Amino acid sequence: MPSGLTSIGESAFQDCTSLTSITIPSGVTYILFATFSNCTSLTSVTFNGTISSDNLNRTAFGGSGTIYYIGDLRDKYLAGGIGTYTRASGGTTWTKQ
Repeated sequence: MPSGLTSIGESAFQDCTSLTSITIPSGVTYILFATFSNCTSLTSVTFNGTISSDNLNRTAFGGSGTIYYIGDLRDKYLAGGIGTYTRASGGTTWTKQ
């Protein structure tokens, strides 16, 4: 992602099942609805900046119903801040590295 990016739009990576890792630049202050929904192979996310709870949509990394939910990443990030978070493939719990 380009360093000048400030937001990641709704459903930007939805259904990208081959996406395994992503680094979110420090300039990103918003991550919108369903941005990473159904990214079933996503196992590593690096946050290089701070995104407030108001600007990190609760469903950015998951959803409900038929949209695959990839766990507690939002809550772990809001508690742990900048860094890299990983999860076992198919798991729902994220761990800060």
